[in-house]
Amino acid sequence: MSYNENNEPLFFEGGHRGVILLHAYTGSPNDVRSLGRYLNSKGYSVCLPTFAGHATEQPENILAKGTIDWQQDVSDSIAFMQAKGIQQLAIFGLSLGGVYATKSLANYSDVFIGGGAFCSPLTPTTKNNIFPVFLNYAETLIKKHSQTELEVRRRMENVNYQLTKQLKDINELQKHVEGCISEIQAPYFFAQGELDQLVDPNAIKETMQLFTSTTIELHYYPKSGHVVTVGPEKNQFQEDVLTFVNSLDWTRSE
Repeated sequence: MSYNENNEPLFFEGGHRGVILLHAYTGSPNDVRSLGRYLNSKGYSVCLPTFAGHATEQPENILAKGTIDWQQDVSDSIAFMQAKGIQQLAIFGLSLGGVYATKSLANYSDVFIGGGAFCSPLTPTTKNNIFPVFLNYAETLIKKHSQTELEVRRRMENVNYQLTKQLKDINELQKHVEGCISEIQAPYFFAQGELDQLVDPNAIKETMQLFTSTTIELHYYPKSGHVVTVGPEKNQFQEDVLTFVNSLDWTRSE
């Protein structure tokens, strides 16, 4: 199954053990598709939802949605998997997707037996370059689809305003996640590309101290940037995720 206009998630059918993979801010399921295919080849059923407004050539579509919509996408993905008879799940996400995956591990402890994040700014104090990177992304697309310089200028002014509001909402989401990390009891996996220029690669060291109720695996990839899922160490990364997923207590779902 592939993404369609009804916003059904990409789904790779496997066995009764399920994994949800969440993509990054401004991204699409392509961020985690390779990992999803790999886990599926090892017998797992994998769900890759598209966050509302994403997978678009119009950056305003992302800004028209927000944190509440994206939380609903996560909830819908859980329901989607459960409707297929997959009751126990693991959940991971790249960047913003990892923030939601972490939130889910705290809020849905009866559903998720483990999970983690990849290059994710889990707390509001994590240094990042999301604002300028989004503006550059938006300007590239707007110039591609606009007829005049005046249109580009007007659209970019609106993007700047809406982005400021949206990042404040994401900051509130990060505050919530920071406050509930200590509640996570399921095993946790974190991957960080050491060449990450979007999120401070050293921030996770301090954030790790917040995980007081569970075990955490921290994996660094020295040759990888922010999108570690498709970086030069992709194969090692995928093997590490698989080893972690295989180690989870799947007997809870049997």
